[in-house]
Amino acid sequence: MNKFTLAKMRHLNDEICVAHGLKVLKPYDPHKTSINLGHREYRAQEMVNCINSTMQDWEQAITKQTTQV
Repeated sequence: MNKFTLAKMRHLNDEICVAHGLKVLKPYDPHKTSINLGHREYRAQEMVNCINSTMQDWEQAITKQTTQV
């Protein structure tokens, strides 16, 4: 597996997530300044933010569903 295969897989995964209404991580921008985070720390923080946001979306959907029943 090379970096191009990985990029294609990431793109396909993002398309699937968007099609199902899920949020995706922003593409990594090496020129974007961060709070002195390395690449791995930056990506980990982005993942945590994405997971937290997704969990909030799930909680809202569950709350909405249980109030409609």
